Amino acid sequence: MGLFPGVLRKGPKKRAHVMQVQHRLNQIAHGRHGSLGGKKLGVDGEFGEQTRKVLVDFQKHRPWLTPDGLVGRDDWSALRFNIRPAAGLYPGHAHRKVDRGKDVHVKLIQIRLNDIGDNRHSSLGFRPLVIDGEFGPDTKKVVSDFQRRRGLPGNGVVDQRTWALLWARQ
Repeated sequence: MGLFPGVLRKGPKKRAHVMQVQHRLNQIAHGRHGSLGGKKLGVDGEFGEQTRKVLVDFQKHRPWLTPDGLVGRDDWSALRFNIRPAAGLYPGHAHRKVDRGKDVHVKLIQIRLNDIGDNRHSSLGFRPLVIDGEFGPDTKKVVSDFQRRRGLPGNGVVDQRTWALLWARQ
């Protein structure tokens, strides 16, 4: 799956993108959807009722998504990166610039910040964060901006309050 193509909804438009969504829904559920009686979703490019039902089930299990049957930016990202339902749960410790190495939580933070910022961050010259799992200076800048916009001190540390705001429905 590539970059977000714009909102996808029930109807005949954007067949190739709908096929990507159908394929990812099948991959994530290993081809067994409860709303389809344990069957695989057809990958036909038609955003019909079965695709909508499976998508709504996917959305219901991710508390930061709205179960509306539309594929918005956050839905696309959750499908693209296979963000699991537990992603919204606080990992139990703060993340900050001194963290070294690749970290799955830092990747989730970077993905979520890109979703919220529409892949354009003013502190980075309107470019997206690189999703690498490294809590470097760019990630700290974008976290600080996010915190200030949400009324928190812009310290660049993803603590429990910042984490909760990241995963709140936008």
